[in-house]
Amino acid sequence: GAQVQLTLQAGSAMAQTAEAEVLGTVEGGVGTIILNRPAALNALTADMCRCVDRHLEAWSAPGAAIGIVLVKSASAKAFSAGGDVKGCCLDARAGGEGPDVQFRAEYSLMHRIRKSPIPQVALVDGIAMGCGAGLAVNGQFRVVTERASFAMPEGSIGFFPDVGANWWLPRVPLPGAGRYIALTGARLGAADMICTGLATHFVVSEAVEDLESALRAAAVAGGSVDVAAILAAHTSEPDRSKSVLLANADALEECFAKASSVAAVFDALERRSRSGCSWAAETLGTLRSRSPTSLKLSFEAMARGAAMGFEDVLRMEFRLAMAVFRMSSATLREGDVYEGIRAVLVDKSGRPSWSPASLEQVRDDAIVAMFEPLTGRDELQL
Repeated sequence: GAQVQLTLQAGSAMAQTAEAEVLGTVEGGVGTIILNRPAALNALTADMCRCVDRHLEAWSAPGAAIGIVLVKSASAKAFSAGGDVKGCCLDARAGGEGPDVQFRAEYSLMHRIRKSPIPQVALVDGIAMGCGAGLAVNGQFRVVTERASFAMPEGSIGFFPDVGANWWLPRVPLPGAGRYIALTGARLGAADMICTGLATHFVVSEAVEDLESALRAAAVAGGSVDVAAILAAHTSEPDRSKSVLLANADALEECFAKASSVAAVFDALERRSRSGCSWAAETLGTLRSRSPTSLKLSFEAMARGAAMGFEDVLRMEFRLAMAVFRMSSATLREGDVYEGIRAVLVDKSGRPSWSPASLEQVRDDAIVAMFEPLTGRDELQL
């Protein structure tokens, strides 16, 4: 009895914390989500994901009279720096169900956003990475400012781009760019986010309030809100000369789009680097710092995701997340993700020791095994 009471109290406390870290308000036909965990750059815990999910579910109900959902941040620096993978790792090491709970909550939320009948407008005026990027990209409208910074940096911690990234990155219209973003974890500015379609609109930071006011005024007027028309009237074009991806479009196509394997990516970059391409040399350096297992896993996940529906991609990503975090895995021992989180997020030495240490040592059958379906209810339920 005492143990049950303690568990209930702990659960209630976590839910209250999430309510403070995710502020949901309704005013004049607009449902607003404000991410409010600035000290952690709005890193999304499972409870925070569930809290956002509950708000979106309620606002989608018949009779809720919500015309627009706005998602924004209370942090001056970040929209959201990602999911709380550090917490996941610590819980898993202690024998807990952290990864299972975290990724079910994350992926269920992404599914909710994707299928929502209400237009969602994410206002990204800072860092958007990992799960935080998914919170924006899976919605209908993604507005970015000159302060926005996007990345899927999971390879640096021995994980892989997820939250639906294996559906939308293969569909980026610039050849090779999606694969480059997934494998390198490169940070993209507003111009690159627009040219890849990861963002839909650009507005200067000082004009965000005016844009928000226009959206709210339209929603108050009632009826169907033409969000696209309002955004078009209040947004502009970023300076495309600042796009690193467009500047290296030929190299992206040659080194990433045409490559049939991670090894082929390395070979193409090495050839281009020898001919004096500084971008290729820099990209090679980045890839060599990544987990070889993560690189092969991400390459295969994107290849499969290109031909899959969104829900099936989420189910695949959940299987992979469980495999990556499974400490008892014979193929990965304790797994690169624990080493990556230690080096990058805990000790912050930035020098993880990957195992296997080279692409050649990563067995293809070990990668393929990670895609195997889970048993029954262990699968992601959407």
